Amino acid sequence: MKISSIFLSLLTLCMFVACNSDDADSGSAIDAGGGADVALTVTAREANTTGIATRAFDDANATGGEMMKNYIIIAVDQKTSKITHILQSGNLATEKEKDTYSSMVHFDSGTYIFYTFANLTLDQLGLSTAKVGDRAPDFDNATLAVDGNQTSVSAFSTGIPMSYKQTVSINAHTAEVNLYVMRMVAKLTLRLTNATSQPMTLNSVTLSDITKNASGVTSADGTTPVPNLYLLPTTATDANNKEYASPRLTTASAYGDYTITPKAADGTSALSIPAGNSTSPTFVTFYVNESQAHNPDNFQLTLNLTTTQTDGSKTNTDSRYTILNWAQIGRNDYRVIPITLDDYKLTFDVQYFTAIGVLPPSVTDNGETLDLDFSYYGEIHLVPKIKRWSDDTDVTATVRPYYASAPWSLVSGSNPTGFFATSPYWNSTNKWVEASIGFTEGTSAVYRLQCTITKDDKTTQTLSRNVRFTMTPMTLSKPMTPLTQMMLVTP
Repeated sequence: MKISSIFLSLLTLCMFVACNSDDADSGSAIDAGGGADVALTVTAREANTTGIATRAFDDANATGGEMMKNYIIIAVDQKTSKITHILQSGNLATEKEKDTYSSMVHFDSGTYIFYTFANLTLDQLGLSTAKVGDRAPDFDNATLAVDGNQTSVSAFSTGIPMSYKQTVSINAHTAEVNLYVMRMVAKLTLRLTNATSQPMTLNSVTLSDITKNASGVTSADGTTPVPNLYLLPTTATDANNKEYASPRLTTASAYGDYTITPKAADGTSALSIPAGNSTSPTFVTFYVNESQAHNPDNFQLTLNLTTTQTDGSKTNTDSRYTILNWAQIGRNDYRVIPITLDDYKLTFDVQYFTAIGVLPPSVTDNGETLDLDFSYYGEIHLVPKIKRWSDDTDVTATVRPYYASAPWSLVSGSNPTGFFATSPYWNSTNKWVEASIGFTEGTSAVYRLQCTITKDDKTTQTLSRNVRFTMTPMTLSKPMTPLTQMMLVTP
């Protein structure tokens, strides 16, 4: 089977109902003291898809537990940097979850910076003794200890922490101010389709380079947790002038593999992926801290699967991974990754040409990504083959792979200077990939080969493979034995 991921298929995450006549006490502004009585409304930013919209009037994906259990608003006079208002709803432990909070508050005319929070306490924000007239804390550089890596929303016992910053000018004619909060974690959903006739069991899901929970990192003084995220989101604007959150991690944060073991509805049994479930996919949803990919430059998704033969006579467990097409996971992201598990895999015969006696590259191949680790320079050919996952049979001639005019492409990253003598390219005559490796230590960019096959039922399927090259030069500075000298001499 293979993992066929359509990356960055992003759906709306749990947006909340917009402010309408039922959301807030509406009415005309009251001119008082040069200011106004303003209807403050707090809702949550919609999840980042192509950008962040202002409001959402309907959300079929809304899930209980992802809303607001309380709010805290700190209004700061922009000129004096002093707190003018400290507003909060009821006790976090007893408040019921809501889509929207509203209240009428008087403001003098002026420009205010609003710091809005949800599902947090004054103690967590360092505001337990703060009062109106105090100089505002440096919220822009404040940090927070967040445990956002969770397998279910119920794990957020006091709700998902949220925050946001806005600058608003208020005058005698201001009737309403809409404030927002942004979730400090991301939500991921795998949509798994089993295209084979063999049932599967999903043993685990692993995502690389995920920022660890604060409670899972020990600080220098031996205490836990440590602040791993900044309190406020760091936002940027894309090419379409849409705002999105970009990860900003503290120096105390750590990262690593994040693994979950999905369970069936009963909470104890392993999660089964029925055969032929194309009309009823299996979904796996979990939450993660905002994260930055490191090595390679994109996140790696790994599935550990057990496949059972149709007659139940044999089981096979293997891990399959793919390198995703994104290098960052921002807070408030919602990413749905469709994955098709099939019985065909695109693989390679690796042909390596170098000096006599030099060992060939180390090859790690699990059906989705080919990792090649070289120790000496030379020419390489990657000859594509189509095989079955179930029995490793070569079916290239049967499925007749078709390669478009440019089937080989750069996926991500860049190549160290001198890494390739000849960069990898598709030889359309011989239908293989050619490259010449240099002698520069490092790891190359990630490349991808793609082809279309015709299956036994006459339907077509697109297969793709990622390829990554690594050079770990062999040491030539030490005195060589006669045998080593003989091995390195070319004819």
